[in-house]
Amino acid sequence: MRARVRDREPLRPRSHANGIDLRPRLAERPRMLRTSLALAVCLVLSGTALTNRALAQNQPFGQEDLDLRNPNHEEAEDAMRLSAYFPLHGGGEMRVDYDGPGNPRAGLGTAVGLGVRFEIPLFKYMAIGALWELLSFDVSGFRDTVGMDFDVILKGRYVFGLTTRLDLEAYGFVPIGLSWMRPGDGAASSVDPGVGFNTGFQGGATAIIDGRFGVFMDLGVRIRRIYADVNSTGAGVVLRSAQLVWSLGGVLLF
Repeated sequence: MRARVRDREPLRPRSHANGIDLRPRLAERPRMLRTSLALAVCLVLSGTALTNRALAQNQPFGQEDLDLRNPNHEEAEDAMRLSAYFPLHGGGEMRVDYDGPGNPRAGLGTAVGLGVRFEIPLFKYMAIGALWELLSFDVSGFRDTVGMDFDVILKGRYVFGLTTRLDLEAYGFVPIGLSWMRPGDGAASSVDPGVGFNTGFQGGATAIIDGRFGVFMDLGVRIRRIYADVNSTGAGVVLRSAQLVWSLGGVLLF
């Protein structure tokens, strides 16, 4: 009977001859198990989230950064564009041709204004569009001279994909269209407003972000020929000018 009583007694940690008590260690085991289980659950959830993200992007797990080496700029090539900008014209001179002695010339100062462009892509390397510019000219003898250009533009371009978020477009375009000019007060006040045409060439670059918007700058030359009349005599005059053009603005792609 004594042997059976001993068998039914609960096991108790005993101290050995060296005096070590095992009870504190046994009490810490449940706490360690709970901590290990929590860490395992966190690792599983993190791995699942990363895997789902990689699959959503059609990428193998662990290769998310490969997009930076394979930029996609098809959206920038295929999008239509609407631009607003500030044109700055400077230098050159205006020549006045008429039936009379000599051909007077007037120096051209800086012309500033506002402009709008609209572009439609034809294919990868070419687009067609239109522009409108309103300018205030600084012309000797033509104080407060105002002009407008209405042009069709033919644009050659190439889009470089730099990263998945940034593209760089290099371009050049030729504007061809109508011009209107109203000479202001002063020595040339006898000249009526006139209509003519303009052309030229401009080249520049556009930085495109996320295929949705960007900023651009271009430089070139604009040539104009305006046909007008002298209001006192009705005699015809031709106003010819050539100026450098610098434009800075923003563009929306859609």
